[in-house]
Amino acid sequence: IDQANGRAQQLDAELTAMKTKFNTDYRANPNNPALPAAYKAIQDKEASAKAELGRILAPVDRAYAFVEEQLAAKLPQAVSTAMAKKRVSLLVRREAVLQSTPGTDLTQDIGAELSILVPSVSITPPAGWQAGQQQQAPASAAPSAAPTPTPKPVAKPQGR
Repeated sequence: IDQANGRAQQLDAELTAMKTKFNTDYRANPNNPALPAAYKAIQDKEASAKAELGRILAPVDRAYAFVEEQLAAKLPQAVSTAMAKKRVSLLVRREAVLQSTPGTDLTQDIGAELSILVPSVSITPPAGWQAGQQQQAPASAAPSAAPTPTPKPVAKPQGR
């Protein structure tokens, strides 16, 4: 991440210099025949910068996906356990609730159960790992009568 941030700053400085020169040249002579090539060079530089930063951040994105998959695998169990402990028979998404009383939000309880079920996660995926493998493997091994949708995390996990 530090490498990507440092490189992003370098690339931003290079692009800023290119854009400043382009704008200066444009103000001096809007009909300058070199302007289209300079504009194209800026676009190409932006595209290559985005691709380069994507390559640098690919391992980070892969690690996040691996962590999210490990947590998502245990989330249904954590939800069920939290619901059982609080004697809740129906769970709805927060955005579907019109009104609630204090103590009815299970977010903290589910987080606590998830921490018990998954006290630590690896950020290093095994060789050949592809995102989504863990969810696909059980489904192909034994198809269930009613597939259970895997909840999507709203935000990246904190503190893991």
